[in-house]
Amino acid sequence: MAGNNTKVKVWFKGEKYEIDVRNVTGIEDRKFRLAVGYTVPMAFDMLETQGLMLEPLAGMVWLAKLRRGENVTYDDVLGTISYQDLLDAEDAQEEEKKAEIAPLVEAAEKKKAKAAGAAS
Repeated sequence: MAGNNTKVKVWFKGEKYEIDVRNVTGIEDRKFRLAVGYTVPMAFDMLETQGLMLEPLAGMVWLAKLRRGENVTYDDVLGTISYQDLLDAEDAQEEEKKAEIAPLVEAAEKKKAKAAGAAS
């Protein structure tokens, strides 16, 4: 897995799905490999290093749905995903990143303004 990050967050049809690869069981990984063609860590690495792609994204959404108790197959999810969903997912990721750093930027600007006021 790339770096120390073990969590993958994906957005699909406006909903956020999160998987921590460290918590994937052997049975989940086997089901994933049989359905998708590669393991969960391999899909995680693909999403981390190559960007969003239909099959690994669908696999992660499928696994998250299974964990929620939904009775869906990998093909059910893959059949409803499109390249537009990938674009929407990328936009959602960017918006979340902006929201996460906004308080940090605001605090830095306040600190800078305070320092400028004190220097006057």
